[in-house]
Amino acid sequence: QQQQQQQHEQEEEEEEEVEEDEETVAEAEREALRNVLTANQGGIFINGNWFSAEEQGIKTELPALLYSSRRTPEVVVHLQVSTDNMLKRLVDPDAIRKQLQLDVDAKQAEKDRKRAEKEERKRQREERRAQKAAQRDDEEDEEEEK
Repeated sequence: QQQQQQQHEQEEEEEEEVEEDEETVAEAEREALRNVLTANQGGIFINGNWFSAEEQGIKTELPALLYSSRRTPEVVVHLQVSTDNMLKRLVDPDAIRKQLQLDVDAKQAEKDRKRAEKEERKRQREERRAQKAAQRDDEEDEEEEK
C-alpha cells in the first residue's frame, strides 16, 4: 500500500512537470513570435501554412499563437487557388516528359553497356577455350610425331 502511494505521488509529480513543460514551451513560442514580429515593424506578409508543422516543434496553431502573443493582424487576406490551376502554374509536363525520356535512355544505355560487357567476356572465354583446345591438339600432334 505504501508502494502504491509512492507510485501515485510520483505520477502526480510527473504530470505536474509535463504541464509545466507545456506551459514553458507555449511561453517560449509566444516570446519567439514577439521577437520576430516587433510592434514597430510595419506591414508584413505571413504564409499561414508555415506554422502548422508539428514536426518543426511548433505546437500552437498560428492564429492562437498570434492572439496569445498580442500580435493579431490588422488585415487578413485569404488567397485560394484550385488544384488544377496551381498545377498548371507549378508543373511543367514537357520538362517532366523530357526528364523521364532522359532517365529511360540512360537506363537503356546502361543495360546495353552491361549486355555488351557480358557478351565480350563470353567471347573472351570462348576464345581462351579455343586457344586451349588448339594448344592441346598441338601437344597431342607433337606427341604422336615422337
